[in-house]
Amino acid sequence: MRPLDLEKVAVTFRTEDHATEVLRLWRSGMYQKSIAAKFGVSPQRISQVLRHAMALEKHPAISMELSARTRNALINWGVEPTPDGVSSSIKTMGDLCRVVSLGKKGIDELQRWLVRHGKPPIQ
Repeated sequence: MRPLDLEKVAVTFRTEDHATEVLRLWRSGMYQKSIAAKFGVSPQRISQVLRHAMALEKHPAISMELSARTRNALINWGVEPTPDGVSSSIKTMGDLCRVVSLGKKGIDELQRWLVRHGKPPIQ
């Protein structure tokens, strides 16, 4: 059994840092297989991390602020999970309560998130 490399393990579990580093290496011309060997993960995992990193670039405001459940509930309801997308699509508390899989905690989270981004809470 080979010894555990704590530096690699720490990078593997910090998704945001891991994704940024993997994307940087990939854009510098390194192959996914080489990146996988460097981090001690499979090439398929590197592919997943690359997709995650590219998604973070598209929507940096939502990258880690909304829980996956809240973000997915909005996307499945057809609402872009950005402060402008939510504010323009969901006008009333009744509309917000109809979003499937968005319970009380998700609604509270979404309201705080809107305020943090300078939008009024949904009434």
